[in-house]
Amino acid sequence: MTTHTPGPWTIQSARNAYDIYSDNPERVVGRAYLMKDARLFAAAPELLAALVLAEKQLRSWHISTKPASRIDVRVQEALDTARAAIAKATEKTS
Repeated sequence: MTTHTPGPWTIQSARNAYDIYSDNPERVVGRAYLMKDARLFAAAPELLAALVLAEKQLRSWHISTKPASRIDVRVQEALDTARAAIAKATEKTS
């Protein structure tokens, strides 16, 4: 997994924008112009960690449920979607 600036990230109001800071108060990791975007940006490290955990648990559950069930297609779609988002966030290509 590609290393990113570790969280937690916090939001501070700046002139006409919101700056997102890492745990180092002098390190701006991003800027957003809407508070809802700033919240999403600031939550990114926790969201990625949660998605990685969910993908791992879902994969484990999916492998252990045999014989194949009717929800296999939906589970596989969820796994594929999670893996694509993780890859996008970590610069991995499939």
